[in-house]
Formats: sequence, structure tokens, C-alpha cells
Amino acid sequence: MAFRFTLHNTAGSISTVIDEPVGMDKVSLHMKRDDNYHGFLDAVDDSLGTFQFYGDAYTLLRDAYNTDGVDADVRLTIEFQCADTAVYDTLYVGKFSFEQYKEIKGASGCYIECAIENGNDLLTFRSRMNQKLSLDSIKCFDIETALSNYKALGEDVKLNPKMVRFLNYATIDTSGEGSKIFAAAVRDANNTPQYDGIGAARYYPTPPYYSFFDVFQDNITDTSNNEFLLQHGSNSCITPYTHIRSSEFGEFPGGVGDQANDTDIGGLSDANEIFQYTPDIPFQNNTIHVDIDISGAVFLSNQNDSDLSVDHIDVYLLKGLTWQDAQSHRTVPYSKGKRGCLIEETYAYMVDSDGYQRSGFVTLYNHIIEGLDTHGNAPGPARADYCMFRYIFSKDIEFFPGEKLFLVFQIQKSEDRDVHVVFFSSDYTYRNTFYYVTNGDGTRSTDFTVPQLVTQDLHAPTILTGSGARLAPPPASFIKLTFDSEYKATNAPVYMVNEALSRAVELTTNDSLRVYSDYFGRAGARHSLPYGTPVTGPAGLTALSNGLLLRGYSPLQTYYMGVGQFQSREISYSLTPISVADDYSPNMGSIIFANFASGGIILIPDDTLAPFPVGAQILIQQSGPGPAYILPDTGVALSAPAGIQTRGRNTQLLLTKVGDKSWMLSDHAPMFVSFQEMIEALNCIHAVGFGLEYDTIRNDGHYLVRVEPISYFYDHALTLMQCDNVETLERDASAGDAISIFKTGYTKWEAEEANGLDEFLSKREYRTTLRTLRKTLDRQCKYVASGYAIEVTRRKYGTSTTDWRYDNDIFVLCLAENTAADADHPDEPAYMSESGGMINNTAASNIPTGILSPDTVYNYRISPARNALRWLPYIANSYQNWADGKLVFTAGDGNYIAQGQVATGAIEHSPVNESQTLTLDMLDTAGPLITAPLYRNEVVKFKYPMSYEQWRHINTDNNKYGRIKYNVNDGPYEYGYILDLKYDLFGGMAEFTLRPAI
Repeated sequence: MAFRFTLHNTAGSISTVIDEPVGMDKVSLHMKRDDNYHGFLDAVDDSLGTFQFYGDAYTLLRDAYNTDGVDADVRLTIEFQCADTAVYDTLYVGKFSFEQYKEIKGASGCYIECAIENGNDLLTFRSRMNQKLSLDSIKCFDIETALSNYKALGEDVKLNPKMVRFLNYATIDTSGEGSKIFAAAVRDANNTPQYDGIGAARYYPTPPYYSFFDVFQDNITDTSNNEFLLQHGSNSCITPYTHIRSSEFGEFPGGVGDQANDTDIGGLSDANEIFQYTPDIPFQNNTIHVDIDISGAVFLSNQNDSDLSVDHIDVYLLKGLTWQDAQSHRTVPYSKGKRGCLIEETYAYMVDSDGYQRSGFVTLYNHIIEGLDTHGNAPGPARADYCMFRYIFSKDIEFFPGEKLFLVFQIQKSEDRDVHVVFFSSDYTYRNTFYYVTNGDGTRSTDFTVPQLVTQDLHAPTILTGSGARLAPPPASFIKLTFDSEYKATNAPVYMVNEALSRAVELTTNDSLRVYSDYFGRAGARHSLPYGTPVTGPAGLTALSNGLLLRGYSPLQTYYMGVGQFQSREISYSLTPISVADDYSPNMGSIIFANFASGGIILIPDDTLAPFPVGAQILIQQSGPGPAYILPDTGVALSAPAGIQTRGRNTQLLLTKVGDKSWMLSDHAPMFVSFQEMIEALNCIHAVGFGLEYDTIRNDGHYLVRVEPISYFYDHALTLMQCDNVETLERDASAGDAISIFKTGYTKWEAEEANGLDEFLSKREYRTTLRTLRKTLDRQCKYVASGYAIEVTRRKYGTSTTDWRYDNDIFVLCLAENTAADADHPDEPAYMSESGGMINNTAASNIPTGILSPDTVYNYRISPARNALRWLPYIANSYQNWADGKLVFTAGDGNYIAQGQVATGAIEHSPVNESQTLTLDMLDTAGPLITAPLYRNEVVKFKYPMSYEQWRHINTDNNKYGRIKYNVNDGPYEYGYILDLKYDLFGGMAEFTLRPAI
């Protein structure tokens, strides 16, 4: 058995075979599964850090450190030869970690100790995993290695409309006073006030007496309490709302209605307006649902007046550009497509104290109680001191830009006398009232010698219908407008997940590592890069974007705000003439301005023809039909999708020079992410992990980062090694891995602008039924998936440069193929946001429930409950009997009652409710995920002899994902997956740490 050791300094391309370092006999080969992501990264333990390098090795390592310090790049190759005639087999390739460099000099000699990491660029990758970088960049960290353009990075997709339901809701504003309070006063037989009900000294008259409502501030309009005096005639008019409380989208204009001394409503004005259609708000089919429910009461306005009869209140609901326009079309009944017409003309009938609608006049009296007997019963005919009324309307109304909605109440009375009208904002209550109980003949009862306190509630009326069923009153009068809004579709640059992950790895490792994923990869003509896959994976059409990109922010906006100055010179189709560079004035901060009246090819020049300085920018504007195609000259790198083009008349592109012969498209906001944050977010949603594998596609010694569901890293079908009659086996309960609480969903979701209560892409919390554990697994994604957050952000498309709270947040989007994109429609993006994505047919079990607009939802396939289902097999192994494993819903934000089933590629076999208990039998056995746990939450440890050939077999390709077969004392065989494996190369003994397979 022989070893050969070679040092290679990559900076000077110096390779030297060295003597065996001191400490080689202490080396144990080591492989360890990552605790969080389940793949294998390391392939040797840190005992290599105890090597002592003498002689030529000392000189080479010292020189490298003195030249490059901690950035020195020196590799160690250890080769192994089993017999003299055998060839050397590469045992290990490592990279010195010079931040742990130690040099020792002394009389006994000079040597160097330095830690060694895996030499497959793992050290570089792991140290830069959390480094944010621009996905638009094509220059690696060494600022030398140039990468190929991936069209799927920054490519436009179509964002379909998401229906948003807006609500304006107004109730009577009582300016903080709550219920309107009325005083009941006391008068003697001559109708002389004995107690004014407001604060005068109280004394009691000789009966008979009368008690009555005394409305505060008689004979005026009390606008602060929404109390209105209807004066001078039988046809005075009013609208009930002065101060409007609305929510979510603007306010009703509202206003005190005209107190017209008219017999008709024609003299009113726009003060009766309660709504105006604002064109900036995109209504669906211009339709608004109008709900009105207004109750009130009518009183005599003058306490000295005699009785007055009131029949009903006429109610007019009209629409038009102005009041004059609306009332002039009072004879035109409403129908769809009509501007300026009468929506409804009806009666608000009076309601008596028993709740019956009165079809005729009701007589108003100015006293509440004519007399009560000793039992509190009225001995004579009941008198009506007030009459109540109610108006209800509910209908879809079509509006056109500029149209207004008007509401008018018109009272019908027996004579020209004044009354008060009060609209209910809540229950109205009598002020405390003292009265004497009298006999039926009007004499004072001998049973009572002191006045009694009366408190009586005046409620909004309950209307008794003909069948005897009562129509319950509202808690308050209200006007409610509901409208479904769909904004036009917009385009936004997105970054497909497969390419985004790979680009992050390529940039940080100078293209030494790349990403491969069957799960996120795509097949076909638009296959994923750098590697396509046999079929498009379950999450192959997943993309990332950010708030600035969704709202169409462009660096061009900054220059239009005065930062840049533009040359007025037009440039020909080719940017190759040297005169172009001569016109560039870097000291003025100018931008070369290229204007194209029609389509053509714009060639980004080689520096030999037009030596633009780094930082130079070319603004390309297309004023005519096109498109104009942007192509790089030979040897020029353009960080933009190949074949990029202008988007039509009056559109622009901004190119920035970022290095020698290197330009970057700057017409959209940057996208900064790190591999670490992306993989953490995707792990929360899809339960994916990653590991390091040999790159069999390049097959040139490089490795790749394999990103797949966790189950990929546990190969049930492959047995690696059989260990018969293990001498001593230790089995431990891995209680630290058993889960009690599971948190899932998304930490950010839209709950402010619109429909937050309908958003199901929010937070969830589940529990297992295990009683003795307190372990929480938190898999809440920090990326934004909320459809409403996406919608309110994209509605700001190009509207302003004002900061928006989601500008720098990363969004995740589930996409679909855009069937409209073909050769005849080259401007259509190839992908679009997936709208709905759920089964919605006539079968009752397949109709989505608890969702406002099922056909326009975003990201349904990554709802919190489905994310929890993806994780369920890895949580169910917390149970000893895993088949009984379940997650019980305990808490949630937003809409946690939404229910439906994903239409294609579903992980569930039937509709899933966002707050139901989740069990393994809900998973579709034909779906893309495992439906049962892979391993038990236990740890098995033992030692067993191992040959170098067995080690090499386990460490070849993806064999390490397989199982180890073992038994004890000729007992039954069991299987386990490698968690940790240490191999003593010189002693021939392996130390296994396994997860028992299920």
C-alpha cells in the first residue's frame, strides 16, 4: 500500500510531488449528511489539519502565503496504490484553508500546519452561499470569468389580472356621541312645561300631565348628529350622510342635502351625490354592487304643534354626470348600458310600534304616554309620538366614467308643517324621564305618590312581512358599495428558479460549480439552463421577482428625473463608428442617445472600434415601428437575454458598460439574492435539499450542486454494504428531531390595501398529537407569495417613483405556459402567471369554497396547507406508529378556510381545506411526492470492518444515498441511511451512524 502526495499552486500553475506529511497515519476518511439539507458535502474530516509539511511542501506553502495571503489557492491531491503493479487511485483532493495557516520554525526544523477543506470548490461555495449578488451579472467574483446569458434570467412574463373586491362602507357619523339621546319632558294640563328635559329644576305638576319627546335644538338642522329638519311643505328633500366613514378605497363625497322649498326634487344639486365613478379604479365591467339599508324616525319639530299625519317617504336613487343630468332622466328606467337614468323610485313606508308597515297615513302626536294604570298598561288608545321608516336596496349597477350616484328622501305629510327626521346610527334612547301614573279618568292614582323613572329604547324597526316573518333591523343604517376590480395584464421580468440557483453558484465559484435539478428543471424547446431535464419538473415553472420589477421600475426613471443628460445626436443602426465614442462626454455625465425610427439591428461594439469607458451608457429609443434587435459584436459579452429587442414604438433600453467588452442591460431594476436565501425559501415551500455530486454532464472533474426534494437523498432501492452480526449496536431515540409544533406559510402577506381577510397565502401553525415534546419546526417562508401583494404592487406599474413597502421584497410566482405566445404573436411572453390552477367544475366536491375569486388566485399550488403536506412525511416519523401521523391545525392568519384542489400536478387527491387536520392518506400516490416517511427518528451506531474498495464504492457517484444492511446475533436484517461515516484507512475499521429506514 503506497501513497503519493502532490501540491498544486493554481496561481503559478506549479505542481510538486512532496514527501508524505507527518500525521498521515491519523487520517480517517469521513462523509457526513447535512442536518438541514440532507445532501453530502464534506468527504474528509478535519484531522487533515494536523498535517505537518516539511521540505518542498513547506517552501511552496510559505511562498503562496507570502504572495497571496489568505487568498492563496493551493490544492493537495492524495493518491492511493493498493499494490506495486496497480495504478494510483485518487483518494482525495483538498484545498488549503490559509485563514488557518500556521508556520513553525525551530532548531528541529521548519514546518507548516494548515487546515484542508474539500477541494471540489466546496470551501468557496460554502463561504459565499449567503453573499447577495445580481442575477443579471455575467462576470464572476474573479472579475475575469464570463458566463453565458440565460434567457430565463430577467425574461418578461405576463402577469394576469387578479380580481380584487373593494368595499366602501358608510354609516351615520355621530361625531363620537354614540346614540342620539332624546329627552322626555313633562307638561301640565295646560301644556305648560314643568320640566324641560335638559337640566332645569324638576317639579311635578297637578295631573293630568303629558310626557313627550323633546328633540334637542328644535327648528334647526343638527348636522353634527345627522338630525335634519324638513321644513316648509310636503316635498322637502334630504340625503342622510354628512360625514362618511368608508374603508379600503377612498371616501364617499357625501354632503348635507338641499332643504328645497319645492314640490319637486328638481331644485336639488350635487350635494345629494353619494358616489362618483373614478376611472383610475379599474372596475370589472364597470359594475358596482350597491347595498343600502337606512332606517330612521320622524318626529314633530315643534312641541306646541297639534297632531300631524305622515304617510310615507319617497326615495329616489338615480345616476348621471350631474344632478341636473340625473333628474332630467327620471323617466328613463335603469338598464345596462344606460347613462343618466332612474335606478329606483319607491316608498319608505312608515312602521308602527308593532312593526307593521303602514300603507296609509300615520298620525304623529306630541306625547309618549297618555296614561298608565297601576300595572303600567295604557288605559286608553295608544298614541304615536314617532313613526319609523326603512329603505332597503341591493343590486348591481353599471357605471361609466364621471357618473355619480344620487339618493334623495322626500317626505309626504298631511299639511305644510315642520318635522324632524333622524337616521339611525344605533339604538336611540330616552333620557331618564319622571312621570306620574294616572288613572283612566286622568286623576292621579292613590297607589303612587312619587313619580316613577322611565327608560325606554327606540330601536330601528323590525318589519313584519305578510307571512309573519320579521325582517330584522340593521345594527346601523348604512350605504355599501362593492365592486370587483381587474387591472389590465402587465409584463414583468422574472428569474426562473433553476437558472437563478445556478447563476448564484456560478458567480460565487467562478463557474466551477453549477446547479442541476430535476425538480426545478424544464424540458423541451425552452429547456432550463445550464442543464435541461428529461421532463419539466413539478416546480419547473417557478420564478422569482421583486417589487420594483413587478411595478415596472426602471433606472430610466432616475435619469428622466434629471440625473442624466442626453445627447441629441442620432446614431446609425450599427454602433461601430469611432465617432460614437468621440461624442461621449464622461465628464458631463452624458448618455449616448440612439434614436431609431424603424426596426433594425443594434450592434454593441468591440472596444477596438469604440473604446467606451467603463460606466458608459447607451440609451436606445425607438420612435417608430420595429422591433430593433440588440446583438453583441464578436467577443463582446452582453448580460441580457440573447436576441433582446425593443418593445415597440416609444420604448427604450439602457445599456451600461460594466467591464472590458462587457455590457449589461439596465432597463429594469436589479435582482439581488443569495443562494442561501433562495434555498431556505424553497426548502420552506417544497421541502427540498441539496448536495454535492460529480458533474457527469461536463465530465471534466467539476462537481455540481444537486437541488431536489429531500426524498431524493434517501435511495430505498440501493443497498451499499451488508454488515453481518454486528458486535455491538447502539440505538438511540433521536428525540431532538421529533416535532411538536410546525409553522408554515409566509411571514409577509398583503393585509392593508385590499381583501387581506381573503388572502390564504399567509401564516399557519399545526401541532402533532405527541404530548411530551416541545420542539418547533419553523418553515415559514420569507419570500412573498400573496396574490394580493402581487396585485397591489403591479397596479403601481409605472405610476410613480415613490417608495413602496414591497419594493425590495422577493416574490415567488407559479407560472404556466402562455398559449398565446407563438410565431404570429412574438410580443407575447412565453410564460404567464398561473391563474386559478384549481379544479372548478359542477361537481359540488370540486367547487372551490371560501375564496373570493377562485379563477384569478395566484400560487394556489404552494398554499400553506400544501407546503405542510410536502413536509408531513418528514414530520410523521415523529410518531412511533407513523401511519397515524397527523398535523392538527391550531392557528392561522388571513383566510384559513379556503378550500380547493390543484388541477394539474397536484400533491393531494381531493380538495384540501387550509385549516383541516392533515394526514398522510391525503397525499396522491400518483403525485410527485413521497406519501410515507423514509426513516425513523432514531440513530443507530456501530463499528464494522471495511475495505478501501468498499469505501470507494460507497463514495462513488450517488451511492452514498443508499442503505446499509445490518443485523445483530444472526437476527433479522435491518436497513439504515448514512448520517455519518468515518473510515480508518490504516486500521480498516468504519464507524457508522445511521438513520433506521422504514
